[in-house]
Amino acid sequence: GHTLIGEERYVYGPEVLRPIHFERQALHASRLAFDHPVDGRRMAFHAPPPADFESLLARLRRQR
Repeated sequence: GHTLIGEERYVYGPEVLRPIHFERQALHASRLAFDHPVDGRRMAFHAPPPADFESLLARLRRQR
């Protein structure tokens, strides 16, 4: 497994990531696709990351 920022129950992984505060789990699916279960059409969705997620990414990039 990998460390998930914002996870409160299973906290492990690199020490540098543990103190980063984020109000929710840092997960985002920018693209999602599946076949419709009834008619078989391909369903595809795209969603840009929310502002709080973009802000977190910017903070992490500055820490490099």
